[in-house]
Amino acid sequence: AAVPLHSVAFTPTHHSRGGFGARTGPRGAPVGRHHRIPCRGRLHDEPPSVPMAVPEERTGQRTQLAKGKGPSPVLVLGGDTLETRPKHVALVTSAWLVSFIALKPVLDLWMSSPSPEQLVSVSASALASMIFSDLFSGLFHWVADNYGNGRTPILGGVIEAFQGHHVNPWTITHRSFFNNVHKIAQAAIPLTLLVCVLTTSPEARLFWVIFFNAQILSQEFHKLSHTVNPPPWASWLQARNVILSRKEHGLHHSSPFESHYCILTGMCNKPLDRFNVWRRLEAIVYRVNGVEPNCWKEDPSLKKFSLSPSNSK
Repeated sequence: AAVPLHSVAFTPTHHSRGGFGARTGPRGAPVGRHHRIPCRGRLHDEPPSVPMAVPEERTGQRTQLAKGKGPSPVLVLGGDTLETRPKHVALVTSAWLVSFIALKPVLDLWMSSPSPEQLVSVSASALASMIFSDLFSGLFHWVADNYGNGRTPILGGVIEAFQGHHVNPWTITHRSFFNNVHKIAQAAIPLTLLVCVLTTSPEARLFWVIFFNAQILSQEFHKLSHTVNPPPWASWLQARNVILSRKEHGLHHSSPFESHYCILTGMCNKPLDRFNVWRRLEAIVYRVNGVEPNCWKEDPSLKKFSLSPSNSK
């Protein structure tokens, strides 16, 4: 059902976390200052990942919201497009084809009547890959959100897109599957081929094939976590925390964007945030090169906590 426009309103970003400023997390870690950000309003009683219509964009937004999309998209990268081009489809399908080829040792093992020990080993590899994939999605997200800019060598475009996403989180909902994931697929192809050259181990091949494809899918799950009315299958998986849910990712989308970075399933977010892993890493980076992460700049209390003796215990 369409979201009525009379329900669209600007509300402070503390809506999802229960108050301004004073709230602290595990072991006294501050959980953001929750500033009011005009470009990031809320739908009443919706998680903060829901895209918002700003007043001057309300005309014609009923159809977009009914389709699960937010207001008019805003592209921050030069040359970016919302069109699905043949190149996008070719890159994703090529990544799938290379992945299938890489799984040959796994298929050979399956056809050779594997022993119980081999089955346990392969299953453990698959499970470990899923956990590591969610963890890596969070690590990459944390780096891109907090360090560098559009001028950073190699990763500048990725960093600019991640940081711009905080300002216009609804833009991703306007992308098709192939448009949304093709850049990750492009990186996955040579990396999968490299794995094929380096190892024939069924466990290793399965681990890395799952990992690379999980990174591709994490971008689509990320999109679905911003979609107002996701497809029924996605809602079913989100409700069971099989893929990143709107509620889980919504906890990331308030200033200073200091937590809940994992975007595959979100399973790693709780332990990473509970044990202040990001604050510890930020303190290490700062002590090595003096660079402050963006979340410290938005909330100076995070710097104070990160560098405090209590965070090093």
